[in-house]
Amino acid sequence: MEKYFSDTVNGVEVKKYLLGYSWYRPRDIIRMMREVQVHIGNSSTFSQEMFDRALQDYSEKSWNEFAEELRLTYSQDDLLAIKKVLTNIELPFSFNYISNRVKELAVIYPYVSAFNEKHKLIDVLEKLFEWGIIGNSGQRMIFKFMRDGDLAPTENMVIHKPLRNFFAVKSKEKTFK
Repeated sequence: MEKYFSDTVNGVEVKKYLLGYSWYRPRDIIRMMREVQVHIGNSSTFSQEMFDRALQDYSEKSWNEFAEELRLTYSQDDLLAIKKVLTNIELPFSFNYISNRVKELAVIYPYVSAFNEKHKLIDVLEKLFEWGIIGNSGQRMIFKFMRDGDLAPTENMVIHKPLRNFFAVKSKEKTFK
């Protein structure tokens, strides 16, 4: 690995970084490396700068894949509402915070209002947890793809790292995992 990669990316060992920005599926790592490869230029090794530049495109392509899968359950307007609610969200977030956020956005956006009337928020959050889009934060991260059981809606929640660039999240706390 040392021949092709820097020792760390953003202070994290490369192997751990790649897994942390995936859903533990080979296709995620391949997608990430394809995006990084676009920025390799004449370099013989993959650097932190290349990963940093690739994150936005990787994040967007990852969301697009999830959106295609979520279309089995949600309409195009529903997906637009989910995206609107998650965009610029503060992390970590509580159930009360996201519930209030949905209500505030429903006043402004008719498609969020329609979504809120059609779907129970807890059902949507559990679906997002099932797909690995959100998880719980705390001493350790809790995500379905990590073989964790269920979402704990009374605990703080986060969007999984690979999607944070796409949703342009904001941090409430200085650090969260």
